[in-house]
Amino acid sequence: MSELKEATAAYKEALCKTPEYREYCRTKESAKQDPKLWEEIVNYRLRVHEFQTSHGSDELFDRTASFEQEFAEWKKDKRVTEFLDAELALCRLIQEAFIAVVDDIGFE
Repeated sequence: MSELKEATAAYKEALCKTPEYREYCRTKESAKQDPKLWEEIVNYRLRVHEFQTSHGSDELFDRTASFEQEFAEWKKDKRVTEFLDAELALCRLIQEAFIAVVDDIGFE
């Protein structure tokens, strides 16, 4: 198991050197300079998670439009969009790595 731990540590180290991770850290620190804004971002992320996990597909389109409209004005804040974009880019990078591992080991 130590081999796996070493590989994980190497992956974490490599991930922390990526432009996506550095941008995520930069935008997170920028947003945290305003505690109210950071609280709003945290609450938004919680609402997004709740939204994505609690609605049936039959009402998804209508609720998505309503949800986006609710936050449209708030998302005009450059710090918000920069952070959310950076977070998404980092998440996609991590997902790609995990998908590659799952595909390579034949996990179904």
